[in-house]
Amino acid sequence: PNPTPTPTSISPPGAESNAKLQISAHPLPGTPTSFNSRLHRTSLALLETVHRYGWGALGNYKKRVIHDCLVKREAYQDLYLVMRERHKGLVSSWKEVTDPYKHVFEDIGIATFLMLLWKDTYASPSSPVVDDEGDAEPWKKWPRPPGGFIDFGCGNGLLTHILVSEGYEGVGIDLRARTSWEHYPQASRDALRVCAFSPFDLVPEASSPSPSPRPDSSSSVPPPPSFDLTDSKDVSSPDASPASHPNDSPSSPDPTDDSKGADSSPLLSGSIFKPHAFIIANHADELTPWVPVVTTLTDASGEQTEAKREEGKEKENQAKDQEEKEEEENGEAFIASLNLGGDNANASSSYSVYRIWLAKLSRVCRTRTRTDDALKQEMIDIIEEVRKRGLFKTRKPEGKAGEH
Repeated sequence: PNPTPTPTSISPPGAESNAKLQISAHPLPGTPTSFNSRLHRTSLALLETVHRYGWGALGNYKKRVIHDCLVKREAYQDLYLVMRERHKGLVSSWKEVTDPYKHVFEDIGIATFLMLLWKDTYASPSSPVVDDEGDAEPWKKWPRPPGGFIDFGCGNGLLTHILVSEGYEGVGIDLRARTSWEHYPQASRDALRVCAFSPFDLVPEASSPSPSPRPDSSSSVPPPPSFDLTDSKDVSSPDASPASHPNDSPSSPDPTDDSKGADSSPLLSGSIFKPHAFIIANHADELTPWVPVVTTLTDASGEQTEAKREEGKEKENQAKDQEEKEEEENGEAFIASLNLGGDNANASSSYSVYRIWLAKLSRVCRTRTRTDDALKQEMIDIIEEVRKRGLFKTRKPEGKAGEH
């Protein structure tokens, strides 16, 4: 852009008319207009976007992914701007060797999304009325998960720190502590735990029943893929630390003390996986398939709230019948809804098969109530089959915590 606006126009080739789309920039006095200025970059991005949308319209482009389904875009943008101002200082105090701009602003965005999602998900007639316009920090009075949150594979702990700083209760767990942990405020440090997740803690071997033969024709849970997921190059290796970034700095020293240490059986004790908690697994890596299993067996509330539980019971049978009908009649439609890419031409690849299976498992756990004993037994059967086949090895916590 220049002080004197220079119009830019787009005309499709072969157009019968001389119709043009013109974009002009009128800089305010004193606005930098060099090629490195923000105004120039913004104008160029706008022009590129208009150009892309224009050609898409000419080519009869059909949108395959629908965004902003859970959280309204306008509400997200407004809250993100506030959160960005509150936490942008984390960039200058970043303690890891990874890119602070990527991690800080990405986790600010995730925290913003979760705060708005929880506000709508856990709202009830008894929720207090909050003046979002007049209150400086309205989110501290918004509805939230009754059991807090669990950042499953929290890595540098940044997302946990942001949420705790904004008044949300929860914990972040990872296989090893990070350098950043000890530099957060005390409340955030207390919420970060070194923990080696083991699904077998959910089902003690001595008291668990023998697994049912799989696949079970009476079971609604899809059988796992026939290939070993840990051997796929598209799926994280079991030797990879969950949610660990290879360039994250090792902890020095371990911020956990001797009394805190590593939880040996947090799933059984309830010290971490509390009932009705919301499980966050945006960087769970190879633990991702365990999320719907853990959610079901620990009565996590990520899918349903107490207010909706009774309604869910009434609709359970109807949902199961509808689910079976969709699976039979619209199998291809369900796969298409996953947006595997390339018009689903690669739906037979190992990674696509894994994604389809995981989506089906998640759908089953989501559409049936958390009090469904049959579903919980199916989850136990999954754990016992994995135990029997020896496909999952629990890693020992790293650092000082692993010595306790």
